[in-house]
Amino acid sequence: MTPSHLLDAKAPESLHAQVRRAVIWRSGSQIVGQMVQWASTFLVIRLLDPRDYGLFAMAQVVLVFLNMLNGFGLASGLIQAADVTERQVRQLFGMLIALNAALAAFQLMLAPLAAIYYRQPIVADMLRVQALLYLTTPFIALPFALLSRRMDFRHQARANICASIAAAAAALGGALAGWGVWTLVIAPLVLFAVRGAM
Repeated sequence: MTPSHLLDAKAPESLHAQVRRAVIWRSGSQIVGQMVQWASTFLVIRLLDPRDYGLFAMAQVVLVFLNMLNGFGLASGLIQAADVTERQVRQLFGMLIALNAALAAFQLMLAPLAAIYYRQPIVADMLRVQALLYLTTPFIALPFALLSRRMDFRHQARANICASIAAAAAALGGALAGWGVWTLVIAPLVLFAVRGAM
């Protein structure tokens, strides 16, 4: 057997091992992250007032709608692209920043209208703070796509687990400190900030 045949024989095995590691890291981190979040959610539910969840749900209507436009899909296009240049990465990062800054500004404008609609002034304050979530999106979406392209799921797994633990700690700390509905606002901010920083 020639050396080229040996190389060809090793390539599928190497790819198979790479895919197996990727599946283990990705699924493992998702399971651990979900377990941490569920455990903290069950504890926080017992500490917060049901009214807090009602107020949070009001703000979520706006947030979920605008999140559909946050550009995660643009970044995901890098995963399957044949070739990606550094210039394209910089351009996409700039687009994500501009898009998410516009979404944050739009949410700031919608905040008082949502508060009037629900007759809950605090909803406007919540939406103003939650607008910060959009500013973390470019720092999450683009690295996620680039790491997925390289099949580097170990780094993603570490970031997801650390972010889940930090968010759970923030939620529990906020609930115990009596922050009320702000517990539900701050925890996702911590989750996104830690994930973006890593």
